[in-house]
Amino acid sequence: MKKFIAILIALTTVLSLATVSLASECAHENMIVNTYAATCMMRERTVSECPDCGYYNEEFAIPEADIPEGVLTFVFDANVDLGGMLTVTCTAYNNPGVYSNRFTLKYNPDALTPISVSNGDVWADGAYLSTINTEKNYIRYFADDWGNNTNNGVVFQAHFSANALPAEWGLSVTTIAEDFIDFETSNNVPFKVISTMSEGFGTEHRWDDGVVTVEPTTESEGVMTYTCVLCGETKTEAIPVIEAWLKGDINNDGKINLADIYLAKTLVANGDVGFDPLAVDAADMNSDGKINLADIMLLKAELLK
Repeated sequence: MKKFIAILIALTTVLSLATVSLASECAHENMIVNTYAATCMMRERTVSECPDCGYYNEEFAIPEADIPEGVLTFVFDANVDLGGMLTVTCTAYNNPGVYSNRFTLKYNPDALTPISVSNGDVWADGAYLSTINTEKNYIRYFADDWGNNTNNGVVFQAHFSANALPAEWGLSVTTIAEDFIDFETSNNVPFKVISTMSEGFGTEHRWDDGVVTVEPTTESEGVMTYTCVLCGETKTEAIPVIEAWLKGDINNDGKINLADIYLAKTLVANGDVGFDPLAVDAADMNSDGKINLADIMLLKAELLK
């Protein structure tokens, strides 16, 4: 029999419980519901907000998992929140009564930085051990010594800081069959591990407003660099060459006249403070990088033409 599951329901429930006390008396008549497409680091999500009481809830579109009937099954799923934290959730189904379990979750250190491991509902807090090994790049969860455990639900969660696309997370799970022992018979329990950790993510980045990394000039293009606020990917766009003003047209009014000669004299006497750089370039008639009497003479000659 197929059972379709949503692993992160428990996570979204926690978010909603945080606001339930404030929203219990509100009918949410003005509820605002928005659905956001999947991005490079985040699955499609639906956000519900009530402007009247502050209620807020997120629900992510989780890939379906096919749970074999009567087979002890562990489903591993992962999702990234808006703060950039990746949470891997291990959930147990069809637990016949095991004595212990152990999982080693490997990761790519270039894409993920481990933060912590938190226990779920299946094992008591005093009945598990967790290890974060940053030299060999794994997180290990080991639960033992709790008698006949027939609980189902979240086994544990591993938390990472994510800085790369799901395809680069390098997440994989290894287990030892001998760790899954039937408490009553002492026989090994057949089990299955299902992973949806890299499924359901999109290809769209969420770009910031960008920064100018190379200023454009009158001779060369500039560069605008954008960074994805989710995964850190960058892209660049060219900033067009600045169109230079006509030589001698210091006020850029389309003609060269006495007003330009006055401005040139002001530049020679007082310097370029307060002048547009393009105006200064237009006053530099001989393009030697200086504004002086030679430029004024060339400007007067241009005016006589």
